[in-house]
Amino acid sequence: MKKDEYTITLAIASDTYTGSGATPLEALQSLPKPAKIFNKGTLTISQGKLKKVVPMNPLKIKQLYFTSPSTQMVRAKWLASGLK
Repeated sequence: MKKDEYTITLAIASDTYTGSGATPLEALQSLPKPAKIFNKGTLTISQGKLKKVVPMNPLKIKQLYFTSPSTQMVRAKWLASGLK
């Protein structure tokens, strides 16, 4: 993993899905789709030492995957904006 690479981890119940990329959008798009989304989850985005943890309900998790590409760009930008 490169120093400036973004990593997104989605934890739903006992399952964990991880994606990475040079930009937040690439990391979001490389995140594998869960078979079923019925539970709340936690989305973590990190870049080097910076990290943001976002609790998400099932509807928000589904919206990460099943929205238009332009909406995904906005969500990826929003996720990366709060890195601390």
